[in-house]
Amino acid sequence: MDGGTATLATPIGQACLGNYIFAGLQTRNWTMLLIGVIAAAALALVLDAILAAAERAVSRRRAAG
Repeated sequence: MDGGTATLATPIGQACLGNYIFAGLQTRNWTMLLIGVIAAAALALVLDAILAAAERAVSRRRAAG
């Protein structure tokens, strides 16, 4: 689940990082909100790095072949 999906699954009742964000906004619990936002951003950055590495590996394989 990527960062966008992790935050958007809350309105449809799925357990996700968006629960922290929406609950933090509703209750004005800024700590909970920050945990959700930072975790979602970190997840997005990690997945982006993994996809970028996979893309580089595929392009190198095509260039060599």
